[in-house]
Amino acid sequence: MGSPIKSKKNCTVEFQPLGRRIEVPFETTIAQAAQSAGVPLAADCGGKGKCGKCRVHILAGGAAPPAASELKVLEQSSAAPQERLACMTRILGDVKIHVPKTSMVHEQSLQLEGRMRRPEGDRLVQSRFVKLPPPNLQDQRSDSRRLAEAMDAWDENGWTLSPEFVRRLSGVLREFNGELTVFLQDDAPIGLAAGKKTPIGAAFDLGTTTIAGRLVDLESGEILCSEGCMNPQISYGEDVISRLDYAIHNPDGPGRLSAAAKDAINDLLSALCKNAGVEPERVSNLSVACNTAMSHLLLKLPASPLARSPYAAGFSNPLELTGKAFGIKDAPTAKVYVFPCIEGFVGGDHTAMILACGLDQADETCLGVDIGTNTEIVLTRPGADGGMFVTSCASGPALEGAHVRDGMRASPGAIHKVRITENGPEIFTINNEPPVGICGSGLVDALAEMVRAGVLDSRGHFTYEAKGVHKSPRGKYYLLATKEKDQAKQDIIITQKDISELQLAKGAIHAGVQKLLQQMGISAKEISQVYMAGAFGSHLNMESALAIRLLPEDLADAEFVQAGNAAADGACLALLSRRERSRAEKIARKAVHVEMANDSSFSSVLVKAMRF
Repeated sequence: MGSPIKSKKNCTVEFQPLGRRIEVPFETTIAQAAQSAGVPLAADCGGKGKCGKCRVHILAGGAAPPAASELKVLEQSSAAPQERLACMTRILGDVKIHVPKTSMVHEQSLQLEGRMRRPEGDRLVQSRFVKLPPPNLQDQRSDSRRLAEAMDAWDENGWTLSPEFVRRLSGVLREFNGELTVFLQDDAPIGLAAGKKTPIGAAFDLGTTTIAGRLVDLESGEILCSEGCMNPQISYGEDVISRLDYAIHNPDGPGRLSAAAKDAINDLLSALCKNAGVEPERVSNLSVACNTAMSHLLLKLPASPLARSPYAAGFSNPLELTGKAFGIKDAPTAKVYVFPCIEGFVGGDHTAMILACGLDQADETCLGVDIGTNTEIVLTRPGADGGMFVTSCASGPALEGAHVRDGMRASPGAIHKVRITENGPEIFTINNEPPVGICGSGLVDALAEMVRAGVLDSRGHFTYEAKGVHKSPRGKYYLLATKEKDQAKQDIIITQKDISELQLAKGAIHAGVQKLLQQMGISAKEISQVYMAGAFGSHLNMESALAIRLLPEDLADAEFVQAGNAAADGACLALLSRRERSRAEKIARKAVHVEMANDSSFSSVLVKAMRF
């Protein structure tokens, strides 16, 4: 296809229209080259050649011919003649590649804000301003002793300080006339800043798909700014199982996945400090809330126990380490707090959500649901006959747009709202841009409308002769948006296979709620409040969710609270108060985990829950 094939030498790969070039070893796959070059290729199946989402055009250069398995997926994906699967195509020479927009991970509309309550208890971090005299030949005390004596803290035990703290102390002492503020946690210094300054904290919600960060003034409790980004680990797999598999079967997998997440956190921290006009040296504390798999991949903990039964996590207590040990470049002396996991795939992000919503101290029966690739659910009831039960269910990425023909994340051009009228479907897109696909909230709306309009029956099958239903060699589909009517780049449809994927996702969530209700011995009608957390839950039309039985219909009379990014709220609370941290740790100990894999009746509950 142009240039001669090289023999076991490095090959130059050029990605257009991004203009990125990189040298990679002979026989590297295009997907591996894209990862190294920072090209955000979609990889719903984790690079196993199954989803067909990583299609690229080879414009010129040397590449291995497609195998029969690749040709089959390309045919099923209606690929153009020059398209190849990046994960299956090996590079045999210098090559120029065009990456279409549809094959890249879209920048998602991120859920950064929540509805944070006031923290309980005294502040975790205190500050103290001191002015130290400079050393001279008559006063040769060390810098650390000079500081300790100025704070009346010098005794026979002294402080245990890091080299990074001493390095910072020596610089500030000499460059700023000895005027500095020391940040203390448990009466020990954890950071300092020149002049009179307040300590700063950074809270992160590390999700499977996105990362949200907030910068917090640790004296006033004010949130100074919020930022977010896509989780770059997504190029190694759309869901946690794909990433765990990558970590297990690739010798450098754990390091790559950990570095990807830590680099993103470092970049977010730099952006937060820049936007808030804060010196990074003032950051004395960080907190990280993430699901079980993300915490293990972040910290390079063993992945194998999570990938096979009995799915035991490595820790259920909080982990605390220094910024240097964690890999925080701009705040090496800071303390990093990682939220405790509960059990199985119910992780620290769910602990943080329960903390933020106050579900551990609720005086009514409450349900909390954080919908994602791995949906986590909590049911709490006060009193002697109550308790706190939690579970997780593999709802899969369909509700985030993956494994759906025209599915996408919530980014500009995504259909997020659907109504079916006598004249056909009426669609609404994010930023009112021409439609390019449909995101999770739009899919839930579309399903509800198709059921209401009689397009789908209770089993999820297209009804005969329903308006808007068409036939193709691959089966029936519903035409949602067209090039002519809606200025779509291509016709946007919902296929029977898409319906099945969505039924599995919504059925898993419904069944998870039902099993927790059975465990507590109550009915859905006894639930007073339902907290919907996370980006998906915060943008979900609850009428549509109940109409498709994503949640039990008997919840219709409950009060629904769309809690926003409650995990990030919980992470902020843990920055501000020792009491809040103790409360989070009590939640992790108190919660009773209900494992669906052990329940022989779960399959029958799931089958019923998949119906509309």
